[in-house]
Amino acid sequence: MPFSPTLLNGAFAHFGYLAIFLGTLLEGETVVIAGGFFAHQGMLSLELVILAAFLGSATSDQGLFFLARKQGWKLLHKRVKTEEKVKRLMERLQSHPHWLLAFALLFRFVYGIRNIAPIALGLSALPTLRFVAANVVGALVWAILFSYAGFSFSAAIKRFGPQVQHVEMALLVVACALVAGVLWWHKRKATGN
Repeated sequence: MPFSPTLLNGAFAHFGYLAIFLGTLLEGETVVIAGGFFAHQGMLSLELVILAAFLGSATSDQGLFFLARKQGWKLLHKRVKTEEKVKRLMERLQSHPHWLLAFALLFRFVYGIRNIAPIALGLSALPTLRFVAANVVGALVWAILFSYAGFSFSAAIKRFGPQVQHVEMALLVVACALVAGVLWWHKRKATGN
């Protein structure tokens, strides 16, 4: 079957938002930037990219917070490396308890702690409702900023004209490969292989 741009657009229309939602459950920046890029290309709606990114990010972080709040340190006993990272983060948070709310708002913008920060916050003294509010605001701002970053990147490429059309297709392939790689890596990490 020959390659068809119409087929590709149809696949994005059906699965693009789901891919963004699922990608943001795990990490997300690359997926959201790609979503913004494809929104500028007309393959996706920017508003729906933002919504999918917001829902995935907020859901993931809220879930980790509630798991940690309910299970406590038992959640981490089989994951020694993660437990060590959370302990180090908890030490920093406990030495500055007045910064807990600000940290809950901004943690997703700090590389490398997105998956452990909600756990640490769930183990902290931060009230649940404050975390929920900070999580919603932080996830929304994060989704908007990264979606617009991808959208703006695509707009910048378009300014160079038709001579860079092949670059767009290469970026599409790279973005898909990155998403597949991240999902594979997380699955491998989760199974311990």
